Amino acid sequence: MSDAEKEALEGVKSSDWLAEEFGVRFRYNSIDNTEANVIVDPEESFGITESVDSLSLHAGSTLAIMDPDRAKGIAFLPEGLTPEENKWGNAVDQGVYHGGGIDEGPYVAIGKKELGKSAFIGDSSPVEDATPKYRNEEHGGQKRTYDGFIDKDNGQLLSK
Repeated sequence: MSDAEKEALEGVKSSDWLAEEFGVRFRYNSIDNTEANVIVDPEESFGITESVDSLSLHAGSTLAIMDPDRAKGIAFLPEGLTPEENKWGNAVDQGVYHGGGIDEGPYVAIGKKELGKSAFIGDSSPVEDATPKYRNEEHGGQKRTYDGFIDKDNGQLLSK
């Protein structure tokens, strides 16, 4: 972190706002090139999972449901994953925490608070295309992205 960045963050207090407001917390497990193919039935997801069989995950994370009265997982990783095979190479975290499955936490979750609805996904890759128009902040080179919207059923899920 640069001195300017440290100065900008001076006095900023950490909070768990997302968990407090919406009942979810993003994990830092940095899972790579993995398919989330444990999908809840559309009747349990407001129809969001209709025609969704699998989603791709590239250097993303799972979520922790902190308040099941406000948030619910709708897409999960398969069981039997290992940190050695499913960890993003640049990660400082261990990768898979609990071997995948329901215990790993959802990759996609939905929530409801008062009259509003929310959705959470543990990776930016599903909404990207292959034509980035921004630069990598570390070295200034063109940012590499995935054409994730057309991968697996990502576009189907995101168009709901």
